[in-house]
Amino acid sequence: MARLQPFLHGMEHYAKVVEVLCNGTPYLSWIWAPIKLMLMVSVDCLDAFEKLIDAYAKIADLLPRFDRLAVALGHDHNFQALLALVYTDILEFHRRAYKFLCRKSWKVFFASMWSGFESRFGAILGNLAYHSELVDKEAVSIDISDAMTRSRLDEERWEKQEREWTAQKVRTVLAWLSTDDTPPEDIIEKHTRECLPDSCDWFLNHPKTKSWLRDGAPHALLWLYGKPGAGKSTICSSVVRHAADDGVNIFYYFCSYLGRIAENSSRLLRSVAAQIVQKHQDLAIHVYENYCQSHPVPTRKGLMSLLPELLEGLGTARIVVDGIDEWAIGEQKEALRDLTRLVSLDPSLYVCKILVASRDTLDISRILRKKGSRAALVSLSDEKENLAINNSIQNFIKHKLANLPDHFSELSPDAVALEKVREVLLTKSDGMFLWVRLVLDSMDTVYSTDELGSLVEELPTDLDTLYSQILERLCNAPSIERYGGVLAILGWICFARRPLHKTEILHGLAIRPMESSLMPLSVPIPQILDHCKPLIEERPDSTIVFVHFSITEFLLKSNAGWRISQQQTELSISFACATTVLRGLDLLDPQKTSSECFMSIASRVHRLLPYSLKFWVEHCLEYAKCGGSLDTSDLLPRRLANLQLKHEKLLQQTFGRKINHSRLIGDSVGHSFEDSLTLMNHLPVHGLMEDTLSIQRAVIQHSFENGEDAEAFATQNDRTLFSNLVAYFESSVLYLLTQDNIDGIPQTILQAFRKSYASTAFRCRFPSCPQASTGFASDETRLQHEMVHLHRVKCKIATCQWSRIGFSSKARLDAHNKKHHDFQPTLFIPPQVRRLVEGGESSQRNLVEEGKSNPNLPPTLPKFHAQGEEPHTPTPSTPITPMHQESFSHNSQQQQQQHQNMINPATIQQRRNEQASLIQQRQQQISQYQYQNLQAQAALAAQAQAAAQAQQQQQQTSIEAYAKALAQQHRQELQHQQQ
Repeated sequence: MARLQPFLHGMEHYAKVVEVLCNGTPYLSWIWAPIKLMLMVSVDCLDAFEKLIDAYAKIADLLPRFDRLAVALGHDHNFQALLALVYTDILEFHRRAYKFLCRKSWKVFFASMWSGFESRFGAILGNLAYHSELVDKEAVSIDISDAMTRSRLDEERWEKQEREWTAQKVRTVLAWLSTDDTPPEDIIEKHTRECLPDSCDWFLNHPKTKSWLRDGAPHALLWLYGKPGAGKSTICSSVVRHAADDGVNIFYYFCSYLGRIAENSSRLLRSVAAQIVQKHQDLAIHVYENYCQSHPVPTRKGLMSLLPELLEGLGTARIVVDGIDEWAIGEQKEALRDLTRLVSLDPSLYVCKILVASRDTLDISRILRKKGSRAALVSLSDEKENLAINNSIQNFIKHKLANLPDHFSELSPDAVALEKVREVLLTKSDGMFLWVRLVLDSMDTVYSTDELGSLVEELPTDLDTLYSQILERLCNAPSIERYGGVLAILGWICFARRPLHKTEILHGLAIRPMESSLMPLSVPIPQILDHCKPLIEERPDSTIVFVHFSITEFLLKSNAGWRISQQQTELSISFACATTVLRGLDLLDPQKTSSECFMSIASRVHRLLPYSLKFWVEHCLEYAKCGGSLDTSDLLPRRLANLQLKHEKLLQQTFGRKINHSRLIGDSVGHSFEDSLTLMNHLPVHGLMEDTLSIQRAVIQHSFENGEDAEAFATQNDRTLFSNLVAYFESSVLYLLTQDNIDGIPQTILQAFRKSYASTAFRCRFPSCPQASTGFASDETRLQHEMVHLHRVKCKIATCQWSRIGFSSKARLDAHNKKHHDFQPTLFIPPQVRRLVEGGESSQRNLVEEGKSNPNLPPTLPKFHAQGEEPHTPTPSTPITPMHQESFSHNSQQQQQQHQNMINPATIQQRRNEQASLIQQRQQQISQYQYQNLQAQAALAAQAQAAAQAQQQQQQTSIEAYAKALAQQHRQELQHQQQ
């Protein structure tokens, strides 16, 4: 039986392999039936039985390893075809053996005849051995094929993972370098749309431009200068397009006068670095590993170290900077110094050439014309260049005249008048596209031949005179005088801290320093802004800006009677912002119902509220710096006093306490406002202003996991109601945007509300950010922007989930690496102990989660407690977390006492003892858990081993029983035949 057992065992596994092929057919019985027959026939002849058993043993020795192959290759059709050959060999053996045993008197002649059969049996064994080898080779080939498939899939998976990993690094680096400027690609697209085909070819074919584009040329700097409105931005856009089409690594930055943004040179460098990383994403890993991890903020010094490394990685590059003269003089000098340091003509390092386009100002000229600057100069006023400009202007005029309104065909049926206009424009343009554009835009409102003739004859030849003429015509419209006139609109655009949405300007105009209230009907319609055209334009995001920065300079420096008074404009803006904030506090009044608040917000009465909450203090301080009157009887101080009184009254109603304006330890409002705040010392609103600026400064000094944490920190630590007001207003706006119908609000008002707020509903939750009052169209866009403020450091292990999430500080990253990526044993410090070690006292955080997880829940005001009662915990539907009461009551004595307690040696020793006790408890828990885990694993292993042994014993027993049964049955049949 020991010799027969391997054969039976092998055939059992063979049956399992081919049962899929033979399922539902009688073929498999031809394997088992002959075995039984041979054993039964030969059992009476011991010699024959022995020979047959030996034959089966030899067959078993040649059978492939079916038990292993069945699991891996049972369903492979090629493998099953080879198994059919093995099946044929076994059948052939049984056919020959059966033929041998069917002969008469085979028992008598068995010994002599079997020797002849052995040769035949040897051939069968040879075929079986060959076919078994084929099975093994097929298994190997299949394994190789599977290995190649797995290798290909693994390669694809790793490539995908590497792409995702690189993309994550690119996103992190771009967020680190983000500037929140208008994307340079959008500016290029804008100028390209305004550029006529081939109008800038003259500059592209200029010898100095071609030399600048070649690597071996001597000039590394190219300065393109000319008067305002000469088309320098359009020329730069054409250069960028042309070089990019030729495969040149070209990067660009368009300087802007918009907003009051500092550190312009740093923003230029960040933008260029971001473009390089975006175009060559393999460099993002270098930036991430060597700069993002060690520099939470991209400082100017760090950028000046990074950019040469990136340029060296590129080998050759070009940088285009347009409009640098729009910046302050100090920013111009700093930016030009940085740019000249990046210039290089050394091929062993890198080749970097820079094109600067600007006006010919004294400060820029001194830097670029000085000896050794290696700058090539192209003036748009030179005779040759001026001829090319005039040809382009001629085509521009022809294109514009062809697109005039239809009524001009009636003014000049024979086109004589338009031809005269064309000649006059070409003669007086003096190389200024902007001048031509403004004149042609002014002609849109001409409706008579005489008016057209006088307009053409009186055209000035310079921009300042043209501005004066346009303003003189615009200011004759009496319909907008009640809103301050055209100069009031231009003043808002000129002195706003950021570009304003058109509806923000309209609501600002509706609040005049002499008005006592603001009703929704007093807000003018958007068409009122058309009176300022062609000096202003509406951008794609509905913000209103000047068509050219020279208009701002004219309005601030004009000697022709059109100078805008900064003091008067700041007074108007400050009064409007203070009034808006004053009325916005009504949203937190406990006596107001939610329906009333929703109706007020949906009516867009508070459209200027986000801007006012962000900048009302700055405008008031700017007004004071300009020498504005701050007598308590004046209009603005009285309005600010009303704001302070209402804020204090509402604070006492809601929290039962008065605000304490004493500074906390480490509190500061920033050096830039310290001097200006002293001008407000005599006003009651001084403390409120100081607290408003302090919370913005405090948010900058802290690090947060996300925007929600920043908002929660501001809400809990703000000693004013303004952070609560911001949170409630935003949650209400989001709620109104998500509802199709709201009881009590007409559908027309709701639709107008959506149109006004849809693109700015999601504001940045970091109070110090300029985007905190601008807003974004989606939460995804906001989250991408907020990455700029997080400055997270991420794990360097690519497979670790924290390589994507990151940590708020390097200390937390080090702790993570020690715990998860270091084989040395580390001790776990519980969160309670961490807070004791890091902060001295454990602090709790009431996150502002309500109203964010489900925007469909209507935001409601918190139910405030009366004086002397315990503070009320907000319900889940409350979007505003009540402010920490203790922040309003801490006086300097309590702070000193707390500070003494924190540094008391007894207190420190007590905390150390508590820390040691907690660590010991944690160690015991970990040890107990590890011991239990090892016991469970050992038990599972023992169970698995016992099950395997039982299964093997059962299989062996069944085979032996089957063989014994066959032998017993054969003996019984033989005895029956003999009887």
